Amino acid sequence: MVRIGSNIRKLRELKSITREQMASQLDMSPSNYSKVERDELPLTLDRLEKIAKIFELTYLDIINYDESKIMNFIGHNSQVANSIGHIGNCYFSSQTLELEKKVELLEKRIQVLEENISKNN
Repeated sequence: MVRIGSNIRKLRELKSITREQMASQLDMSPSNYSKVERDELPLTLDRLEKIAKIFELTYLDIINYDESKIMNFIGHNSQVANSIGHIGNCYFSSQTLELEKKVELLEKRIQVLEENISKNN
């Protein structure tokens, strides 16, 4: 079973947003907002969409959030340091670095091939 409240809490912490800030933006009391994070208060789709908007995500990103697949997180204007990609992409920083190295290597190979082609023409 997906614990949406737990996902919301983890994402809120990653975004460096306080419970009080969330409660204020959602027009809720801090105690009721805390109940949302503890899955003690029913969460409507409308409220979930509002939370997603605050995080600059989709409600599906919140539902499908899996912290085991994400080392660093960013929303479009996140204050989280050392971030590497949007939550929907679920990248590991080590995988990203490896992919960047491969892309760089392939770009160099393409350049060499293009130079060889132009020399042969």
